[in-house]
Amino acid sequence: MESTVVEMEGVKGLITGINNNMLPTLSTTTTNARKIKFKMIMSSLVYGLKNVNVLGLEKNTNYGEKAGKGIEQIIISQYIDTHSKENNYVVTYSEEYNAIIGWLANIEENGPQKLDLYFNLNPPHKVYKFALYQKFLLLCYGNRFKFRVGLIDFDKVQFLQLMHADKLFVSSNDEISIGFLSNGDLILVILDKISINYKIYKYPFVNNRPTTDTIPQIYDIKIPKNIKEHHIGCLLYQTKLFLFNEYGFTQWNLLTMTFDMEYRYLLGDSLNVNIHNIVINKNQTLLALNISTEVVIFSMETGMWISRYDGIPIEFVTLEDDSEGLIIRTYCNNETFYKFLDPFHTSDAIDISDNFGNSQNIIITKSNKKISVIENNIWITDGLNKNIFQQMLNITYHNNIYTLPIFKTIQDMLKDINNNKNNDKFPENHMVQLGGELFQFIIERKTSNLVKLIGIKNSQNNDKLEKNQNNYSLIYFKYDDIYSYRLLNNQDLALITKQGIFIYTVEDSLKLRYFWNNKYWSSRDYQKMLNDEFNDLQTSLPSPNFINIFRMIENRKDKDEEYKALILYIINDPIEFSKFGSEILKVVINEKNDFIIHIIQLIFDKIIELIKKNSADYSYMALISLYLPKLCDHYSHLVTKYIIYTSIPICLSIKNSTNTSLYAYSNNISIEKSIPSNNSYIKRLISFYKSLTHHLKIKEEIISFIIPFPQICKYQDNNYNNWNEILYKPKPILFYNIDTNNFYKWWNFAAIIDFKWKIFEKIYYLIWLFYTIFFLCFALASTLEQDNNNILFIISILLGFIHLTFEIRQCLWNPKFYFTDLWNLFDVGAYFLSIITSIYWLIYGKPPLWIIAFSNLLLNIKFLLFFRVFESFGIYFVLMIGVAKKVFPFLIVLFLIISGFAHAFFILLKPNKNDDDNSINPDGTTLIQSPNSNTNMFSLFPTSLLAMYLLLIGNSDSLSPWTSHQTPPSMAFFLVLFTFFTVIYLMNLFIGLLNVAIENYDKNEEFLLQKAKIIMEIELFYMLPYQRCNKKWFPDWIHYDISVNKVYKLINAIDNNRTEFNSPPFISNRLRNLLKIPEPINENKSFEELKQQMRDEFKQQIKDMQELLNSFIKNSNTLN
Repeated sequence: MESTVVEMEGVKGLITGINNNMLPTLSTTTTNARKIKFKMIMSSLVYGLKNVNVLGLEKNTNYGEKAGKGIEQIIISQYIDTHSKENNYVVTYSEEYNAIIGWLANIEENGPQKLDLYFNLNPPHKVYKFALYQKFLLLCYGNRFKFRVGLIDFDKVQFLQLMHADKLFVSSNDEISIGFLSNGDLILVILDKISINYKIYKYPFVNNRPTTDTIPQIYDIKIPKNIKEHHIGCLLYQTKLFLFNEYGFTQWNLLTMTFDMEYRYLLGDSLNVNIHNIVINKNQTLLALNISTEVVIFSMETGMWISRYDGIPIEFVTLEDDSEGLIIRTYCNNETFYKFLDPFHTSDAIDISDNFGNSQNIIITKSNKKISVIENNIWITDGLNKNIFQQMLNITYHNNIYTLPIFKTIQDMLKDINNNKNNDKFPENHMVQLGGELFQFIIERKTSNLVKLIGIKNSQNNDKLEKNQNNYSLIYFKYDDIYSYRLLNNQDLALITKQGIFIYTVEDSLKLRYFWNNKYWSSRDYQKMLNDEFNDLQTSLPSPNFINIFRMIENRKDKDEEYKALILYIINDPIEFSKFGSEILKVVINEKNDFIIHIIQLIFDKIIELIKKNSADYSYMALISLYLPKLCDHYSHLVTKYIIYTSIPICLSIKNSTNTSLYAYSNNISIEKSIPSNNSYIKRLISFYKSLTHHLKIKEEIISFIIPFPQICKYQDNNYNNWNEILYKPKPILFYNIDTNNFYKWWNFAAIIDFKWKIFEKIYYLIWLFYTIFFLCFALASTLEQDNNNILFIISILLGFIHLTFEIRQCLWNPKFYFTDLWNLFDVGAYFLSIITSIYWLIYGKPPLWIIAFSNLLLNIKFLLFFRVFESFGIYFVLMIGVAKKVFPFLIVLFLIISGFAHAFFILLKPNKNDDDNSINPDGTTLIQSPNSNTNMFSLFPTSLLAMYLLLIGNSDSLSPWTSHQTPPSMAFFLVLFTFFTVIYLMNLFIGLLNVAIENYDKNEEFLLQKAKIIMEIELFYMLPYQRCNKKWFPDWIHYDISVNKVYKLINAIDNNRTEFNSPPFISNRLRNLLKIPEPINENKSFEELKQQMRDEFKQQIKDMQELLNSFIKNSNTLN
């Protein structure tokens, strides 16, 4: 866009610049003239003008008294603590005076800061959002349904209008997010919910300034259609974009436009209330955001929920000792309070309202600097008391040891040991006492080579802390094994010994909280450890060495209880369990002893407990899902219990849909480079037609669920897939006796298969098409026998080899599994025999007819097998193979019995070779010709078998020459015995067995299992490796919708004991509230339990009313 200056009287601009040094001296006429000229110049800037020095004025810091009055908002850069701290910039906004003021700020220098520039908004505009980077201020302004985004360059004193952001027709400013990346790139995110258009505009930062007049990089935010019906939100923080929906939110790296993390937390209706004020800590390991009326804190390393607290997050602050806490704002009785809390231990938050006074217009940065307005000036002062975190630690024990201060303490201890500067020696009295307000540690040297460690917990009596000498425990070490000891800031004790790093605390007794060593520990290569696990780039201790811990539990009998207690502590602590639960399971899953069995049982119980405690946070389920196949091998009873317990998974919401049957989908959001399209008009017509037909269809109430097996379909780094592995397991692992009354029909697994089929059905139909071409070519060529059939045989050979290649790959991948599936034998037979027949025909001419007949028969059967994926056909294929496998042993027994009778009749009725006249049988019967297999089927043993088979099915012609009044007694006996025992008894027994087998296999789950294996073959043998990394095809989480009526019937059946679950599944209160089904009254409950239940329900109702009121207030404010 060209830079132009248009001077037209009457054109309205956005910003008028005033050099306040001239206000007292300039005449009214001169000032007004310059204002008019400025407005005209600024009007041209709205259309992309740049590099204009407004009025030609120089910056001056001698401003009038009104410059700092009426400040309502302080705007600082999100990078104020990371970029140059001497040359920062602060902007203030006053709606009362329609003023935007720039201040030169030095974050390191306390005191008043220098005023730089003063702007008036003329005419007045409502400004909704700001973002600051160096001396560039990005702002969103305008009116309802019509917003603009512009940029103020304080350095060149000009205003620039962003291309593509001059007229944004959105319903609310909440649909617009603005910000800067760390490299200066300008980011604009627009969620246009009216036209369903979600885009990211990225304006590069070139030559130390944003390029607002060039075409930006445009990215499309692809939202699945099932989410479009719900509220979608976004927040920008530094280089991270957070996209919200009712299922949780995703984190994206805007520098690379790649996916970072998914946070699973049921937001539900909270999106209708409020989501804002997201803050991230200095090391980007924690984030806190405001959901409804709560501060919810998540781990950015695991994506798991950590804690929550009523209020609004303000900022993570790092104190002088590197301890870190979160400032929040709360409201009570129309008063505002500020608190400082430990994100991992929120119960003992400290009130810091004195630091803020009565003003909300105060900012405290991550580096603990306070920016505030004092006497109409911006002031920078020190923030919180540097000892405030230690005050919390002195009151309550904080068990989080994965903090920067503790890491640095251990790091310093290792450095001292490495440099031989360790001064942790015992005094002359051979005793060292360390401790704080909560407990004490005494390290006492008992003998020349024995050290006793004592832990004493302080008790509070009469508001005084006194040592409870009767409640302590002790542990012994060798004197030469202790290298260093230090008291940590949370009052735990760190010991570095010959064995490794130990951290102890005191609860009811002395407890091991942490243990670590590695392969370099025995060689004392501390420098290697300082370079790797304890370098300056790290911010917390490395995870405990669980391999060595479990090895010592198994081998060392003197301290095994100590290490066992450590494992149990980690499992019972929700924060550490979320970090290390997966590592523990990975180490112990292939081992089996009493303690490990107990540990795995505890892990299952802990996950179930967490699901009960907070059903909104369901990220813990990944711990089981990642190791489900291996758990099936060793702990199948726990897996089946878990599958049953989560049969009715996490519910989301009730909505109307045209999909009345089970419908699976993924809610994965993606960001892709936008591709310009010239057929937008046609797309709008198609979109309108789809929308119209969608609304005309009959809709039914459905409820949305999430399958409680995250990443089960996702391929891991080693091309390993949990779902495919489970398909090899015995069928009950997937479909284990879940409600034999069929109220519940394996919704979770049916949804997985439905989701996969919708992705791979096109590939399946393509395979079917190529096979049909192959089949028709060979069938026509072998049947018509034309002279020009060679081309058809050549096509048959080529296509046959292609299909056969996939069969060979499948066989080599798992031969045992391949040959146990009888349909695979039909596949390889059809391809192989057809190829051989075609080659033979091309080289030697027409082959024997029986080969041609067999080839065409197998090809026809193979063609028929493609119908297995359709339920109406597939169930019969399941019956064919399933029943055959079931009765196969009986058929073997039947064959042996028939073979025995055939042998007996062969001996009785074969021709007498000693008789000169071979035409006369021993019974005197005269035959017209010599006996052979045509006249006497018992002349040969194979034809005797055929004769017995014919007799079995009711054809007795083979015995008619001997069934006269002269029938030998022996023959009559065998004939009666065969007809009664085999024909009557065994055949009727066979029919009964068939009925039982048909009943066992005539089930929907058998068809689902068959279809799942077909899909697995497509994944493994018809897809390229890179395609298995497609997150759309193999998502972490799969959702599905199902009719409300089915869920309602199931819950009622469970409540009324009409189902036959081995153990009842978990039904969350959220699901019952959605369906308005009260929890059944348990007569065994005590009065106190019933009272607590009523109290919880009452609290939930109050909370719902509060959220509704907040939503009403917000909507009212938006309308105003």
